[in-house]
Amino acid sequence: MNSGAKTTTQINELIYGFGGTTTGGVTSGLTFTTRAAADTQAAADKTVASIGSYSYDATFAGTRTWVAHMATFKGGQSQSGLGFTPAAVFFASVMDITRTVAVAESRIGFGASDGTTEFTSSMQDQDAVTTSRVRNFERSTKAFSKVNNNTSTVDAEANVLGFNTDGFALNWTTNDAVATEILYVAFAPLWLSEVRLIPASFQATRYPSGVLVAWKTGYEVDNLGFDLYRELNGDRIKVNTAPIKGTGLQAGNGGIVNSEHSYARWDMDADGADPNVVDPQSGNTPLFTVNNDPEMVRALVDGGADVDRRQSNGTSPVVEFISTRQWESALYLIEKGANLGLVNEHGVSVDYFLNEWKDSVYGEHPEGWDRVRAAIAARRR
Repeated sequence: MNSGAKTTTQINELIYGFGGTTTGGVTSGLTFTTRAAADTQAAADKTVASIGSYSYDATFAGTRTWVAHMATFKGGQSQSGLGFTPAAVFFASVMDITRTVAVAESRIGFGASDGTTEFTSSMQDQDAVTTSRVRNFERSTKAFSKVNNNTSTVDAEANVLGFNTDGFALNWTTNDAVATEILYVAFAPLWLSEVRLIPASFQATRYPSGVLVAWKTGYEVDNLGFDLYRELNGDRIKVNTAPIKGTGLQAGNGGIVNSEHSYARWDMDADGADPNVVDPQSGNTPLFTVNNDPEMVRALVDGGADVDRRQSNGTSPVVEFISTRQWESALYLIEKGANLGLVNEHGVSVDYFLNEWKDSVYGEHPEGWDRVRAAIAARRR
């Protein structure tokens, strides 16, 4: 009798076979280890050394019908709790259970896997021998091998079955059933971002007391933000105190943003540049060019920026910060006495948002907006 072929998916898989007949006995094939046998049935298994097509075979003494079934199993161990999908994992062990005191023999092993390529190496230095006896063991087909003896016999070894969103799984192809302490380090994938600038969009315009740097992108992937540097005599000095926010957090990991995005940053001279200089292209003062950077807003206002200097359409800085949900910047302008009654040419003012967002901000209830409303109410008492 023969069960029919089944293809294994990895080395050292276990094939389980069952055969039965209505009369007489069943004898499993010579390559199988019989685990149970009765008058009319038998169960057996074998471990196959390589990936391939295998079947359960047996002979039976009777002349009536029989059935046979074959399945494969894997001995797996899962490790979870990482919170990310690893790109690779590194193992290290002294080849023993957790101990509180020193042991006689010196043994250590390492292993690594990226899910495809694996390698393990171990070493042992035998104790209390007249001539030093050091042995090592290496294997390029396993992620980890345990050798806790003086003969280089493998006690246990495993492959990495695969990685998942919270950890990884091991397949112990040889296992001594000992709770060996194994340490590991899991490496997350390198987060690579891609940003494509629109040709000729990067411009730096010099003014008597500062430089306005502006640029545009047409494609972004995983862009958390920009850092801007000024180079003087070969020395690079970072201009921004915090990253100039990109689209990465909004689009999510791997999200592609292929629409045009504009960025700008003022590089003000150290000796207090004119904080009310107007960009001749946009008509904006530096207060309108900061991108969610409360520290820069404080620096500009403390340096003399007019908190009520409006855009060409009449929008005041405090209205701009509220509309773009830059709560900390809006709070600071309110604290500094910004005019809360200014209305732009579209009828938008502070009161417009108090009415529109009295219940929620686009379905959300940000704590920052509650603080802004409280600050406005305090000013109007």
